[in-house]
Amino acid sequence: TRSCDDAPEHEVVYVNECLSEETVPRYEKCAVAGLKLKSSDNFAQLDQIRCYIQRGIEVERLIDSDVDCSNLLTDLLWYFVTNTDTGIGTIINPALVDSEELTATGRYLRANKLFFDDAIAEPVNLRSWLARVAPSVLCYTTIKNGKLSIEPALPYHADGVIDTTQPVPIAGMFTDGNIIEDSFEVDWLELEDRKLFQAAILFRESRVNEFPSQRTVVVRYKTDDRYTLPIEEFEFTHITNIEHALKTARYFLSVRKHQTHTVTFRTLPWGLSLAPGQYIRVASEISPYNPANNGIVKADGTVIAAQPLSNGSYNVYYWNKDSENVSEGTMTVTDGGTSEFRDTVFSVKGNNQTSQVYQIESLDVDQDGIVTITASNYPVDSSGRSVIAREVLNVNDDFETVGGQ
Repeated sequence: TRSCDDAPEHEVVYVNECLSEETVPRYEKCAVAGLKLKSSDNFAQLDQIRCYIQRGIEVERLIDSDVDCSNLLTDLLWYFVTNTDTGIGTIINPALVDSEELTATGRYLRANKLFFDDAIAEPVNLRSWLARVAPSVLCYTTIKNGKLSIEPALPYHADGVIDTTQPVPIAGMFTDGNIIEDSFEVDWLELEDRKLFQAAILFRESRVNEFPSQRTVVVRYKTDDRYTLPIEEFEFTHITNIEHALKTARYFLSVRKHQTHTVTFRTLPWGLSLAPGQYIRVASEISPYNPANNGIVKADGTVIAAQPLSNGSYNVYYWNKDSENVSEGTMTVTDGGTSEFRDTVFSVKGNNQTSQVYQIESLDVDQDGIVTITASNYPVDSSGRSVIAREVLNVNDDFETVGGQ
């Protein structure tokens, strides 16, 4: 504890002389505020001082490559890991944090006006604090190649704006042809974690030279039972505008409604160039949907399928490592081979087949070179666009709002 925590450490009882200083003093690594009082009878006592500080501490701004105050969570994280006084720069090597990824995420935060406007007054555990705060700016924490970072939770355009118009880029396709036998597992979320609710976001509204005030906005789906759904509160004092609060609320609701399970499977590293956060498509006979047949086409045209394909033409989904999206086409099989779609993974379209996209959570490689992939289902519409991104921006007017004013 500090001597000034419970009572004043110093008291000014009388001032009888004011002197100007030839050299302006510098108080390094201190937060400094000045108070000017003139001799009068207006102040009998001054119990507590409240001040409005318009600019925060100066930090290295990754996007702008300069030093100034910032309200981006990515700049704050970089400050924490590089500063040796108030951060953890003495116990962690900054090389263990991906500054390039933080810079890209910072552009996403700035483009979508997802700011962190708050003071951290007490010591925090960095990892747990990031895991709690990151979803409120539509991001999540990752560790890639041993490096900590924050990444956008939604697809976005080159300028950083959330993408609601383009299909999510598919980085790989997995079927029974390239999933190791008996390694596929589905883990469904508990029913309690999938129930709909009304999201109440408590945020802070602040005006210059005025005391901040707390605002609450409630967001819910326009369902018939919306008024009977339980309310879950989320208090984020770093959110200071209504649009940010609405995006956060809609994001929490959309994730609860649409993300229902995760899959884990093992595969060979053939042609893989994947990382956590990327999107993949999975088609397996024991996955949450039932494709008719799956397999791969080798470089020489040999077709290897879960069930041998007789001669004929088949409508398929197919993907190769040079593609960003899964395509559809017709594959002609003759004597166990084909002249189309060399070096591809395919899934034969069936009458009951649906398309399922997943977002990679983790990748692990064992000593034998076998890759274990864990991914959560990521909802897309019939055009392959992110359902969550479209709901966050309320493209289809799926939500109603109460309060916030």
